[in-house]
Amino acid sequence: MNKPYNILHSIDWFLIVSVALISLAGILNLYSCVAYSMGRDLYLTQIYWFVFGTVMAVVFATVDYRTFEKYAYFLYGVGIVLLFAVLLFGKEINGSKRWLELGGFNFQPSELMKVFLLMAIGKYISSQPSRENGFFIDVVVIGILTLLPTILVIKQPDLGTALIFLICFFAILFLYRFKISFIITTIVILFLMFPVFWAFFLKGYQRQRILSFLDPGSDTLGAGWHAMQSQVAIGSGRIFGKGFLGSTQNMHGFLPAHATDFPFSIWCEEQGFIGSMLVLFFYFMFIILSIRVASNARDRFSLIVAFGIANVFFWQAFFNIGMVSGVLPIVGITLPFFSYGGSSIFVALISVGMLLNFYMRRERSQEMKGV
Repeated sequence: MNKPYNILHSIDWFLIVSVALISLAGILNLYSCVAYSMGRDLYLTQIYWFVFGTVMAVVFATVDYRTFEKYAYFLYGVGIVLLFAVLLFGKEINGSKRWLELGGFNFQPSELMKVFLLMAIGKYISSQPSRENGFFIDVVVIGILTLLPTILVIKQPDLGTALIFLICFFAILFLYRFKISFIITTIVILFLMFPVFWAFFLKGYQRQRILSFLDPGSDTLGAGWHAMQSQVAIGSGRIFGKGFLGSTQNMHGFLPAHATDFPFSIWCEEQGFIGSMLVLFFYFMFIILSIRVASNARDRFSLIVAFGIANVFFWQAFFNIGMVSGVLPIVGITLPFFSYGGSSIFVALISVGMLLNFYMRRERSQEMKGV
């Protein structure tokens, strides 16, 4: 006799707690970031988006995920149309056209495209017969699905999001059991194409950021200013930090984009090494729990999407923390749940909703047929 299904026992509460703790730290840190400059507006806007995103996360968690699989190609098409709309009608801010203005709010379709792309790839892979090795046609199809939004995002320009798309593509190739020799060959070809990418796709300021990373002292008052001031903020926090609202880099306006690209620098200065390690621990737990959802998936669609979401969160955190600490060049990748941005927090929360959806239905969905 089967036991009655208890939805409370099926929820991954550890995942929810880890997200809640990171988000709470992020909102408190954002308040500190805007306290000396832009006032309460950004802080309150972030809370509104967090509440809206939480509501949508509940929706994405409760609707059977096979509904999203059914409409995956349609959602992907909607995402592509929105990216085209950005290029045609988008709002330009600081030289980048990445946003659509909707009812007084700026929405960034490239954030939503992260989830839609993973759904489309998951839909395609789940519709294919089980194979020991992937076939060339699969690489072409998955590559086209990835390349189209990547090109549209680069045109905005948004190098960071484009990089996340490409990394997820290669991560899924590894998961999909393609031969290592094929993946290495692909990476080598892309590496050889880098001079073309450097000359025709990167903007001047993006090239200068990379050059200033390779030679930090070459332009400390220009392209290297952000990285230098970020490292000053992190180092000045020492072990226990300067305390809440105590960031001098923020107080005196030395660190630009502190609410979007560099919020972790402010956190490090105010909370010190101990507080920084605590947040990194929560991120680590969240990524591990996300991978656990993927490992418990009972069909290929949920496996691909959950694994892809885990990769998105991991690489965004990896690149953002790497660039603010000076070990990676600045590419404009936000830190999930920490950086200001309604689109970012909204999509992050519906991604969490998807993970909860997969976890709740891991025992009730059809048996995995293999990837």
